[in-house]
Amino acid sequence: MNKKYLNFLILLLLGISPPLAGQYLNATSMALGLLISLGFIIVTYLTKLEWLFKSNKVILSTFAIVFIYGVFQHILVGFWELKSYYSLILLFIIVSVAYFFSKILVTDNLFDRKMIYYLTGLLIFFGFFAIVTDSTLSKLLYNREKGVFPFGEPSHFALFFGPFFILTVIFLKSNSIRFLLIFIVFLLSIFIESSTLLIYIFLVLLLFVRFSFFSVLIFIPFFLGTLYYFLTNDYFNSRLILSVDSTNLTSLVYLQGLTDAWLALKNTNGLGLGFQMLGSQAPSQISYQIAHVLGSQGGEVNRLDGGFLAAKIVAEFGVFGIFAIFGYLFVFIKTFLKLRRVMNSRIFVPNFYLFSLVFIYPLFVEFFVRGVGYFSPSLFLFFVAMFIYNTYSNRFL
Repeated sequence: MNKKYLNFLILLLLGISPPLAGQYLNATSMALGLLISLGFIIVTYLTKLEWLFKSNKVILSTFAIVFIYGVFQHILVGFWELKSYYSLILLFIIVSVAYFFSKILVTDNLFDRKMIYYLTGLLIFFGFFAIVTDSTLSKLLYNREKGVFPFGEPSHFALFFGPFFILTVIFLKSNSIRFLLIFIVFLLSIFIESSTLLIYIFLVLLLFVRFSFFSVLIFIPFFLGTLYYFLTNDYFNSRLILSVDSTNLTSLVYLQGLTDAWLALKNTNGLGLGFQMLGSQAPSQISYQIAHVLGSQGGEVNRLDGGFLAAKIVAEFGVFGIFAIFGYLFVFIKTFLKLRRVMNSRIFVPNFYLFSLVFIYPLFVEFFVRGVGYFSPSLFLFFVAMFIYNTYSNRFL
């Protein structure tokens, strides 16, 4: 089979295997499904397996820093749970395969425009199929009242679809087709009620809207109209209210992440709880409010992922995590400026380098809006992108 078709299957499998593993293999996180996808990558490229075992200074130095942090954290805060240790091994495997896959993408030039167009089109089809059928397949196969099959909940679909949507918009040359695609995805986000997907649309608009009088004249009415819709729509409006008295689970989970991160930072003198230890501390008042809304007891609901990645990183790594977040923000700003140059000029940039920029830029959503932990498909692709970016950032743009 053509390697580009296999690459298409790999990318699709990265998105759908975690929810499928969660439903049918009783996986408690996305890790098992992600491992299945990584196994498919390794089997597909067995002839180049030696790359997997080649040492990489970035990987080794990063895990050396984590190890040193872990030693101090063990001494001054406490020992980790068993899952923390095997999760660390799993993370090492994921980062190593990301390095392996990054080498393959560059050397075999496997990222072409048609493949991305087909994948984005298929994902849009999944979204509208869920709308037309009233999420029938999700109800039958996932026991979910609202979902986008074969993904789980709409936010999981949005987190995987968002970066490919942005990459497609960048690949397109016609602004009219770009706006048409953005409008289609905007309708999709409204119909499946995904505020996460709306954030990706905003990130796209930031890239190619020029700050001229004409563009501002068009953008402001669109922005005000959209804002009015959200403020008058009960579903979206309830997500904007961050209050302990709220009954909206999305806003409560987000507020819980902020609270848990602050309490962990405070109670550990800035060292953090330890890798994969979020949820081990005493529940906050917001955690009990979530339990009350769900009708459960104990206040131990939706605490492990922090609601968004930045909260989890700060809670578990303390001050070291805060530095990591600022490091990402620095790279985020650089990729944003580079992507704007690509969008507003005719500079030639190889597809693999564009891929690296795009999968770094929208991870902002997982960092600060909606995250699912360390083992998400988009975080794996972020690692792949970072290896490419670190190698080629001085050669292009």
